[in-house]
Amino acid sequence: RGATRVDLLENWLHAGLWLRGADGGRYPWPKIPPRLATRHNRRPLPMLMGPGGGGIDFRLLIPKDSVFQGDVGLRGLTSTEGLIFQKRFVDMTVSVARDSEDFVRLGSIREGEGGPGRQWTPFEVDLSEYGGEYVTLRLEAIPTLEVGEDAMVWWGSPRIAPKAKTP
Repeated sequence: RGATRVDLLENWLHAGLWLRGADGGRYPWPKIPPRLATRHNRRPLPMLMGPGGGGIDFRLLIPKDSVFQGDVGLRGLTSTEGLIFQKRFVDMTVSVARDSEDFVRLGSIREGEGGPGRQWTPFEVDLSEYGGEYVTLRLEAIPTLEVGEDAMVWWGSPRIAPKAKTP
């Protein structure tokens, strides 16, 4: 896929890990999810969800002329706890907030609408407007159907990459 400027898997356990409760409040993850196996050349970043979803907030410097890239759509993965199937019909969103400002949703893709889930579906969001700034980059999962205990989704190899040059 080319060069990587920021690998979001490198320090994700040091990011803000949270669930959204049925009341809309944000709560810390109750546990660290099981380790997921690499599949089809993508390393999965797991995200736990509560009844209202969940997310990961990364505080980072966005390099100039960059994009977020991640993949969704792979239905099941092998983990340290056995085979895990992720929840479907979840809006996987990318948002950004500057200091003391509200989050702005830059893009989303609905997990589970791409077919039976045998392959990754690429997803990209332009971050150029935030180049050279420290921001909070939020990866969020918002369920469209009710999810139960231990609900989980994942991004495939999420990263910040150079924006493709246009001729």
